[in-house]
Amino acid sequence: MARPPKPAGRPSAVRRKKKKQSNPIEALRKLARAPAEIEQLERTYHEMFRTRNDRGAAILLGTFVEDALQQAMEQHDALFGSNSPLGNFANKIRVAFALDIIEPETFDNLNRIRVIRNAFAHSKIHISFKTKQVRDVCDLLVMPKDKYPLGKPDTEPDTPRNLFQSVCWITAKNLAMRASEIAFRRKALSIDIRAALARVERLIETLRNRRICGDETAAQRVLEYFRRAAAGQGDDEEGWQAVVAFAREHGLSLDYIIYGTGPGYGDETAISL
Repeated sequence: MARPPKPAGRPSAVRRKKKKQSNPIEALRKLARAPAEIEQLERTYHEMFRTRNDRGAAILLGTFVEDALQQAMEQHDALFGSNSPLGNFANKIRVAFALDIIEPETFDNLNRIRVIRNAFAHSKIHISFKTKQVRDVCDLLVMPKDKYPLGKPDTEPDTPRNLFQSVCWITAKNLAMRASEIAFRRKALSIDIRAALARVERLIETLRNRRICGDETAAQRVLEYFRRAAAGQGDDEEGWQAVVAFAREHGLSLDYIIYGTGPGYGDETAISL
C-alpha cells in the first residue's frame, strides 16, 4: 500500500538516530581489565592492606600480583590476553620466566605467592598467617629490589603477613611499571626516531661542553641505542634501560628526548623524570 502524501505546510519531522545501548556487563569487564597507573596501584594496595581478615588479604593480594604479571605479559605479546590458553597464574609464571619477562628470584616469589593465595582460596578449614604451614612458605619469600621507589608499604616485614604484603606490593609495582615502560618504548619507536637521535646528540654535546657528562661509556651507549633504532636495527631492553638511567642521572626529560616536548637541557632548566 502506497504511503499517503505529507499534507502541505507541515514541517518534516526530525529523525533521531537510535542511541546504541551499551552492554553494562562488557563495560564492567573492560573497566576491570584497564591497566593501572602507579597512583591506582597504591590505592588498590591500601584497600587490600586495610582488610583485617587473613583469608581475604591473601586472596586479594595474590590476585593483585597476578594482574600485574598479566599487564607485563600483554605488553610483551597480544597472545597473553585474559582469554588465552595461558590464562591461569601458574602458566603465566612459567611462560613469563621462559621469555625473560621475569628473573629467577621473581619466578620463585610468584610461585610462593600463588601457593599461599590458593591455600587461602581453597582451604576448607580455618587458616591464617599464623598457621605453621603458611608461615613456613612466607619464610621462603625474598624481599625483591624496589626498582621504582615511588611508594612504600605501610608496615615493616616483621610478621608473615607483613612480609607477604610487602613482597606482593613491590613485585606488583615492578611488573606494572615495566609494562608502562614497554608501552612507552613501543610508542617511542613509532615517532620520528631521527629527530630523537638529533635531540640526544645535542643534549650529550651540551653535557660534554659543560664537562658534566660523567660516564662517557654510558653516553656512548645512549647514542648507540638511538643510532641503531634510526638505522632500523630494532630495539633492545638493555639499551633502553641505559637511556632511562642516563636521563635520570642528568635530569633529562624522556618526553623531550622522544617527542621533543618541553624544555631540553640547553634551556638552562633541566626537568627531572
